[in-house]
Amino acid sequence: MSGVRKVLALHGQPGSGRSFDPVARWLGRLEFDAPDRPGWGSNPLAPRELVAQASWAKERIDGPTVLVGYSFGAAIAALVAPTCPAVAGVVLVAPAVTRAALVWSDRLLARAGVGHVAGSLIAAVAERSVPAALSARARQAFLVEQRSLLDTIDQVETSLRRLDVPVIVVAGARDRVVPPRGALRLLECVPQARLVVSRGGHDQLADEAAVVADAVRSLASERSA
Repeated sequence: MSGVRKVLALHGQPGSGRSFDPVARWLGRLEFDAPDRPGWGSNPLAPRELVAQASWAKERIDGPTVLVGYSFGAAIAALVAPTCPAVAGVVLVAPAVTRAALVWSDRLLARAGVGHVAGSLIAAVAERSVPAALSARARQAFLVEQRSLLDTIDQVETSLRRLDVPVIVVAGARDRVVPPRGALRLLECVPQARLVVSRGGHDQLADEAAVVADAVRSLASERSA
């Protein structure tokens, strides 16, 4: 394979592509693409369910690419990678990709009846990642994605088993949003995956940016050899 110089990074929720800024600073000359996903930030597209998000992400891949997914974004990456030959490697950060990775609040927030109850909490978190004017839209995107994650999680696990490229999983030892037990289940689905356990919590992109960037550079250089 020719040299891998491109990286596509898929953010979580609530969030935006800017959440990857701390990681990008460590990546040197790699071409780093961290777009706002549909329903978030400056992306004008309406919120989409998980499978539709995967189709959108796949269209952005042009040439050998390391695919990075953070939290919900990791589930998108898991669906994209087995269907896209240009994906040279995958980095899954705090990955919400197995049933073991989900917690009671995931199931609660996905229920149609709690949308208004959860709204204020979601908006408070969203305001750190997207403009305040978009917070209502962010709430809608959050709920659409959360429900689709629960509906599609078995498909995501099946897709993980089809991965045949190098995979690095970055999990936080103190992550209470996506518990480390989810990473152990992931390793059962993807035996070739390498697990990196950081000392951080869920916000790996900010707190462990160097660790995440090292995983990306490792796969890029490995596939360029």
